[in-house]
Amino acid sequence: MIFFSVVPSGTLTLGSSLNASNIKEGDDVYFECSVRASPAPYKITWRHNGRELSHNVAKKVIISNQSLVLQKVTRADTGVYTCTAHNSEGDGVSNSINLNIKCKPRSSSFFLLYNFTTDILQAVLCLRCFLRLWKNNRVSRGVI
Repeated sequence: MIFFSVVPSGTLTLGSSLNASNIKEGDDVYFECSVRASPAPYKITWRHNGRELSHNVAKKVIISNQSLVLQKVTRADTGVYTCTAHNSEGDGVSNSINLNIKCKPRSSSFFLLYNFTTDILQAVLCLRCFLRLWKNNRVSRGVI
């Protein structure tokens, strides 16, 4: 028998039930790192914007085998994710996935309006969104 040693090759995918264009604050996001390697990888590491991630339940970052789970994502989780598989032959970095997390409306209210002149009952939905503005290196908020 002949055995070949191969530097790992990884393919990063977003969880199959997720719609990449509709991830909002508060959602749970998961990634899978599929690896081809010989010998099998002894370690898989994860990076967000070039910084290595660690398993940290308190920060809602769960790393298990070839999966990364981000619980209740925030806008700070937006960015580029990669996985790297390590074996005795070397390290293989996966493709990158750019995760874009959309803002979730902060509050909303629903009420009924009766227009006496037209004798029509109208349903009105009001959404309050917060706008963050950079001004003199300070963040200020405004309501739209």
